Amino acid sequence: MVGCSVHDLDVAQKVQVAGANFVTYSPIYPTMSKPNPAVGLKSLRRIVGALDIPVFALGGITPSKVPECLNSGAFGVAAMSSVMSYETGIDQAKNYLKQIEEY
Repeated sequence: MVGCSVHDLDVAQKVQVAGANFVTYSPIYPTMSKPNPAVGLKSLRRIVGALDIPVFALGGITPSKVPECLNSGAFGVAAMSSVMSYETGIDQAKNYLKQIEEY
């Protein structure tokens, strides 16, 4: 599987044509780890509707935001900083999975 991280529709369409199997689109929400401005849910819906490959929402995604990302058409969500903590990472990962399972 080949995935690409994208920040706009033009690049997303180009990587799809080039053979990407999925994309992560970010940042959906403001986050300290991404310098780009947040793109928001409306833009997420636009990307999802324009591609024929799965789109994973990334950037500022907390467990409580999982349902609205999935409702916007995201195939799934991706998280980085919130699950990388030695102390809380496992619990956070479980929180994400719970939201996905309840969706």
